[in-house]
Amino acid sequence: MNVRYPADNKSKFPCVLTTDFLITVSFNGQNKEIARTIKYANDLDKQRVIEKFEIERRYWTAKGVDWGIVTENEMPKNLVSNLRHYHPDYQLEPTAEIEISRMYWIADLLKAKLRSSKQSVLKVTNSLDTDMQIEIGTCLRVFRHLVARKEVILDLTQKVDLNKSAQSLITVLHNENREERTA
Repeated sequence: MNVRYPADNKSKFPCVLTTDFLITVSFNGQNKEIARTIKYANDLDKQRVIEKFEIERRYWTAKGVDWGIVTENEMPKNLVSNLRHYHPDYQLEPTAEIEISRMYWIADLLKAKLRSSKQSVLKVTNSLDTDMQIEIGTCLRVFRHLVARKEVILDLTQKVDLNKSAQSLITVLHNENREERTA
C-alpha cells in the first residue's frame, strides 16, 4: 500500500500524527505496551482515515507494540458517559472566591467526610458547601476532580448515582493528603 504521509497544504511540512493511548499493561509478570487509536465507527469508511491508520500501524509494528483501533461500539456506554462527566474536572481550578490552596484543603476535607459518612455523596457535598458558606456545587466539582484524578475510585462502568451513600458507591478512597502527594 503506497500511503502519502500527511503534510501541511501551504508549507508542505509533515504533520505530526498521534496515537490516542499508549498503555502499559502487566502480563505474566512482564510489562507490555499497547497502542490504541479511538475513532468513530462511521469514520472507518473514509479512505484517508484508513491510510493514516496504516501509517500508524506500521510505526507501532516497527516498534514491536500491539496497535489497534477502538470505536464507540467496543466501549461500554456508561464508561463513556462517566468519563465525559468527570474528566473535565481533572484539573482543580480556583474560583473567584476560593484560591487553589484552599481548594486542595477542601478536597482533603471532603475525602475525610466521605470516608466517615453514611449519607449520600450529594448530601455530603451540599452540607460541606453550606457549612463552609461557599457556593453550592463547589464540593461536587471537587468530588468530580477527585474521581477524575483517581483519588476516589468509583465503578465507572456502572451508572453513578450520587444519591447513594458514599460508602456504597466508592470502591477505594485514597488516604494521602495533598502534602504527602507533592512531597
